[in-house]
Amino acid sequence: MPLVWLMGVFLLFYAVQKPVPAGQALAVVRTGLDLAAALFIFVLGAALGRRLLARFPFQTEGERWLFGVGVGLAALSIATLVLGLAGGFSHLTLSAMAALLSLLMLPALYSALRAAATILRSLRPPLPLRLYFAISLALSLLLALAPPSTAFDALLYHLAGPKLYLEAGRIYAIDNPPLYFPSLVEMLFGLAMAIRGDIAAQLLHYGYGTLSAGAAYLIASRFLSPQSRWWALALLWSMPMFPLLMGWAYVDLALLFYELLAAYAFLRWLEDESRPWLLLSGACAGLAMGVKYTAFVLPLALLGLWAWHALRRGRFQARLVEGILFCVLALGVAAPWFLRNGWLVGNPIYPFLWGGKFWDSWLAHWYEQPGTGVGLDLASLLRLPLSITLGVDLWGGARDETFYDGRTGPLLLALLPVLLIARRIPGRANPDGACRAAELGSADPGQRVRLPQPPALPLRLRGARRISAPRPGPSLCGHGIHQHPASGG
Repeated sequence: MPLVWLMGVFLLFYAVQKPVPAGQALAVVRTGLDLAAALFIFVLGAALGRRLLARFPFQTEGERWLFGVGVGLAALSIATLVLGLAGGFSHLTLSAMAALLSLLMLPALYSALRAAATILRSLRPPLPLRLYFAISLALSLLLALAPPSTAFDALLYHLAGPKLYLEAGRIYAIDNPPLYFPSLVEMLFGLAMAIRGDIAAQLLHYGYGTLSAGAAYLIASRFLSPQSRWWALALLWSMPMFPLLMGWAYVDLALLFYELLAAYAFLRWLEDESRPWLLLSGACAGLAMGVKYTAFVLPLALLGLWAWHALRRGRFQARLVEGILFCVLALGVAAPWFLRNGWLVGNPIYPFLWGGKFWDSWLAHWYEQPGTGVGLDLASLLRLPLSITLGVDLWGGARDETFYDGRTGPLLLALLPVLLIARRIPGRANPDGACRAAELGSADPGQRVRLPQPPALPLRLRGARRISAPRPGPSLCGHGIHQHPASGG
């Protein structure tokens, strides 16, 4: 009887309400399709990456999933590039490629989905942080589902380039210099736009943001105490730019993701000097260079750390082959974007250094200025910690041009004294070198391109374990295979 009463009340209530307009219902359906298209690309990338890295000696499911999806998405991007240069950058061709790959890898798709679900179920953040992450993710998702009308770079080239290529049915030379920046993510945007549209493309950057958080969690889980992993994510999400960029069709969070993977692989190599991890670090550094030119500092820094480690052990000559292979992999993985530029405009690193097609004196002057990636302003670099915190150039008296999408928030600068104290406390790991390499992942003094820095900071707080009470729980790093002895999770 209570159930009948309940059904009767609800029936009467909704009987007198206004019907849902057909347009609203269709909008909900379109949103669902956008989400499904973006999720499909990520799962397809994860399945492809698991195939490509099937023989790699991963120890945990978290490692396998994150590195797999990173490598798999890069493979999809390069396949899209090749099809586009061959005249197949169309809705039909790219959709057919994705459908064919999914049919060929149905078991791997199912395995990737099952692994992701298992990992997500294993995560148990403290309740306050769980609410904080949920609210932040929801707000960023709402922004990602909105039209990209305020994201300047997305309208200039991140989405504009793939749109023009789709209209032409091929990748061709266009008089727009940013279109010749490395385009690993833009090719994925093009694939999403071919399958669904620009909102699906924008959701890919949202996904890269969640993957970046997963990579930061993976590093903290293995090299820090159990409670530190959640505070690493809290610090990452405390930056105003991070949740904001998750909602825009930019590439900065993809850069962050690949540089964190490169740093993690290098740290794993330092543990036991296993060559596969060093080579994987080089490959991930190459993927980072496939996202932005400014990532070239990362492989240089990692190579320098490798040389220092080999010299300290007195085995530099014996390990020289490893260093050469690291360089070959990093350059080889990044090479498709340089070859594309050489083919289209005659300059592998267009629009820098050598000019090329569409080049003129105005562009030469513009790209020689500080802040473009070539010009160097040492004073700005020294003021960087303060300027990225405030978003204001106190000396120049002007608000920085990336004020809204480039602020780190106050915590990183405020916690600097804690870092100095923590360095005096002995810990079990010493990841400072690779962390510094991740921090150096960009040579550009702008804010957004410094994103690799904040997630690396908690690694250098390895001794400051009093920032939170111990909280046992499963570790993404140790899930499914083993619990790392020092992670406690």
